[in-house]
Amino acid sequence: MEVITDNEVGGENWEITSRDVAVLEFISKTGVATTQQVQQIFQSAWYHYKRLKILERRGYIIRRGRHLHITKKGSKLIGCTQPWVRTKDHIEQGTKLSELMLELSDSFEFISSRMAKTMYGLNRSAIFDGLLASDSKQYTVYLLSSEPRKRTVQSIKHEISKHAVATNLQRAIVFAPSLKAMQAFGSDDCGTYELLLLPYPSGARLLHDFTRPEVHDYIKNLLPGTEPVSSPFADYMAGGTYVSVLVLNDLVRRARLTDYFNWDLEKKPVLIVCLRSQLPLFKELYPKAEFSILPEDLLPRYKNRHAS
Repeated sequence: MEVITDNEVGGENWEITSRDVAVLEFISKTGVATTQQVQQIFQSAWYHYKRLKILERRGYIIRRGRHLHITKKGSKLIGCTQPWVRTKDHIEQGTKLSELMLELSDSFEFISSRMAKTMYGLNRSAIFDGLLASDSKQYTVYLLSSEPRKRTVQSIKHEISKHAVATNLQRAIVFAPSLKAMQAFGSDDCGTYELLLLPYPSGARLLHDFTRPEVHDYIKNLLPGTEPVSSPFADYMAGGTYVSVLVLNDLVRRARLTDYFNWDLEKKPVLIVCLRSQLPLFKELYPKAEFSILPEDLLPRYKNRHAS
């Protein structure tokens, strides 16, 4: 813990705790958070109110309605630049991204767009909302509005394609908060290595659950002798059957599967693993495939997505 003498408040000594710092870092990544979101960091029924009042009184955060913003003083304490959040749209987007961060905190690190642009030497005008990083993968993140403009969707696709060619950021996730938004983005794979099109917020819970070892153990045990395979359209090979996992709706994988079924060559059978809700679409797209439904019992957060 760090003891700070705050001469602006009667010269009293007070302590910044590790959770206080965690809260400031959390708010700084998107520029805004709600009290309810901060409560999940403190994991308490009431203690977070006390700490937030102290941080606000000392000038490290400010409160606007139900939203919390980090100040220049708070940003300086944790060694970052102050996020620019002014408009209603910025606040709404930042709040949704903070929720996304909480959903994925056990499986991914969320890196702010400001920091990611510095890390990769990207232009400040880049429009991605952040970076999700695990031990082996990094995804640029885009969060669509419920009714995205055609120009916005085109700009996102252009940026994803540009990153795939010119940088190491060859994976992306687009979160769509409505069916209209998902349809507006379409199925273009943007020439990237991996492009997940997921609903928001349930897609974040699905992404979290999909990292569980139990999920991959289940898939590997669907057929005897399943082994990983290096293929653009499949994850495993079991005997003479390809196993292709489409649970995360990877548009790149979908495009390569389409190519495979369109080849004028003798083909091995393909078993597609997907969610029950995805089955009608994938049956229409790949009528020659076999299908296996991934049980939602293996996806506890996603299964309980309507509980809150």
